Amino acid sequence: MSYTQHVSLNALWQHFHLAYLLVSMANHGYISRDGITTFAEASNACQITLGFGYDTCTFLSALGLIAGGDLVSGKYSIGGADSRVPNTLGPALGISHHGPVRHEFLT
Repeated sequence: MSYTQHVSLNALWQHFHLAYLLVSMANHGYISRDGITTFAEASNACQITLGFGYDTCTFLSALGLIAGGDLVSGKYSIGGADSRVPNTLGPALGISHHGPVRHEFLT
C-alpha cells in the first residue's frame, strides 16, 4: 500500500464515526430517536443491523459507554454532553466527544 492510499483511507475513516452509525440506527428505529441510548439497546441494535455476534456487539457497546457515557446508569448520548445522561462518576461527554478513550482504530 502506498502512502497516498494510506492517507485516503485515513481520511475516509475520519468520516466514518461511531456516532454516525448510531444516528443511522436511530433514524431507522433500532435505537431511541431522542439521542440517548443505553448499553443494552446499542448492543441489541448492533446485532440486528450489522449482524455481528453477541460478544462483538457487547464489546462495541461497552466501548461507547466507556468513551462518553455514564457507567452506573448505562446511558450515553449519541452526540455531545446531554443533561439527560447522569454524571455519576464524572462528566459523560457523549460519544461524539473525544474523551479518555478514542475510538479510532485506523492510524
